[in-house]
Amino acid sequence: MPSLHVVVIVLNWNGWSDTAACVRSVLQSTYADFDVMVVDNGSTDDSVIRLRREFPDLTILETGENLGFAGGNNAGMRHALDHQTADFIWLLNNDTQPRADAMEALVQAANAAPRVGALGALIMEAENPEIVQLRGGHRFSLRLGMPLPAPHGRPPDYLCGASMFLRRDCLEQCGLLDPGYFFYFEDTEFCFRIRRHNWTLAVEERAVVLHRGSASVGAGSFTQAYWYRRGLIRFLRTHAPFPWLPILGTTAARLLLAVLARNGPVLRGTWNGFWDGLAEPRPTKPWPADWTAS
Repeated sequence: MPSLHVVVIVLNWNGWSDTAACVRSVLQSTYADFDVMVVDNGSTDDSVIRLRREFPDLTILETGENLGFAGGNNAGMRHALDHQTADFIWLLNNDTQPRADAMEALVQAANAAPRVGALGALIMEAENPEIVQLRGGHRFSLRLGMPLPAPHGRPPDYLCGASMFLRRDCLEQCGLLDPGYFFYFEDTEFCFRIRRHNWTLAVEERAVVLHRGSASVGAGSFTQAYWYRRGLIRFLRTHAPFPWLPILGTTAARLLLAVLARNGPVLRGTWNGFWDGLAEPRPTKPWPADWTAS
């Protein structure tokens, strides 16, 4: 059987140290047939210079501006699909470090299940690798507007974008990430979309990925609260049958919790994200041509 080629895409934005650590861990993989691509998402520091100095042969694609998580990864995926013989594309956050045998486990699992469009990994806390952060992804209640734990042994409704192993055929049929999401919920929307195209999701727990989390936006920050709220509203307006109930309910609850916790940044981020999310045009269906993989 011919070898299956993997292109690993790591998105960088002013985070060369994390990105370099991620690339080093990928290069230790026991699976041989892969390339690594770093997409620099308009960094304003010396990330590109430092990465090229440490990895002279590394492919670095520069977007020239910050396109967000979806836009940056889309640029990398289009390049990989157009210029490389990629059978699979592995999206990795730059604050992750996969174990050496993770890629091999993902390729084996995907090869054994041809209708699996996307595979998640067992994501562990980077600072305490004995603690499970996430088993691939979550369930998601469209009625409540919130993620729920996925029962062990059952596939989740969506996979965490920190580690998402994607089949080329699935991307060519379903398109890429929705660039209308700057940060948060682009992975959720994509997984709901591929399931509607009759692809399935799976989690390969032999593939272990260490993840720090919130390295780019900061946990509990204005930025995190803002983009989470905007992304949630866009997602619910796209996929929920009655979006306004979960939109209003989750926003009111989050504002109340921020008031009780006296967390001004989260309060302002949630409030601003709510109104800016409502001001966006409703996402169109079928998916626009610029989401496609070609």
